[in-house]
Amino acid sequence: MGVAQGAYDFTVAYLRRTAMQAHPWMRLLRGQRFPEIGRAYQASGPDRVLEGIMCYLSTQRDAERLNFEDDELAVQDLWGLVLSAPRTRALYEPDMPPTKAECARYNDSGLTVFLKAYSASLTQDLDALDTVKRLP
Repeated sequence: MGVAQGAYDFTVAYLRRTAMQAHPWMRLLRGQRFPEIGRAYQASGPDRVLEGIMCYLSTQRDAERLNFEDDELAVQDLWGLVLSAPRTRALYEPDMPPTKAECARYNDSGLTVFLKAYSASLTQDLDALDTVKRLP
């Protein structure tokens, strides 16, 4: 499986299943009323997801499919590009979660920008991403 397919499969599944579920926790912790809960939540959820993404991206780099030096910055770039807008919206407008179409739009744009920055085979990866986006 290529980098475009793997990244797309993960980000679509993550956005659809879990990205918006965290917003009540985010609102609670935003005021830092309970920092110990915030640390526990971060360690048990987002940090574990980031570690998994980092492992995947490192594997892709080692296979010479991606070019980057700093694992953490690469994973934070991908995370921010795909999740930043829908999670911010869920935080401030919890009664208006993004639709599947909006999630797909954020996902497709974020992956395109990520691949343009890090792909070792940009044309091939963008073509693969276009193919994956057309799948049901």
